[in-house]
Amino acid sequence: MEYLGVLLFFIIFTMAFWLLIFLALFIPYWATLQIIDTFNPELGERLFGNKEEAQV
Repeated sequence: MEYLGVLLFFIIFTMAFWLLIFLALFIPYWATLQIIDTFNPELGERLFGNKEEAQV
């Protein structure tokens, strides 16, 4: 029965590790794209495609 606790620990630890890796890679990528789109919208349109204007 002790192996279930160890197995559960390794499963949770592995999931947390991969989530940390994902966030460490995705957040800087997202922030960089936001900065590019904010300061140079023309380059943002070329990189991301044409944005639809919000209809109010």
